[in-house]
Amino acid sequence: ALLDLAARICHLQYQSGKDRKSVKQFCEKYQDRILYATDLMQFPDSDPVAFKKDAHERWLSDWMYFTTDAIMTAPELEESFRGLALPEAVIEKIYRKNAERIFPGAWKIKRKVFQGLTGHIC
Repeated sequence: ALLDLAARICHLQYQSGKDRKSVKQFCEKYQDRILYATDLMQFPDSDPVAFKKDAHERWLSDWMYFTTDAIMTAPELEESFRGLALPEAVIEKIYRKNAERIFPGAWKIKRKVFQGLTGHIC
């Protein structure tokens, strides 16, 4: 079984506010089954610049949640929570390696190019 995180990250964040250690252990235990995803959609009549800005802000917030232990907030939640600070190897699987394994040949962006575009290792 696989878990994509589209529309589910706020649920992890909520649980992190209650029991961060268990959420972190879950992500580490099932690191080979978790895929980073969003359910963002750009509609034909939407502003492409605004969409790009919103998508980047969402991605950056998600990235901070998984890679740091910062105290954070999310619009879906009333209480703050702390980031998971997952190990880099787990992050690489969630954001890239699992997708490469599950969808062989579909992921053609080289890590160096992606890192150059975003400034982040992914």
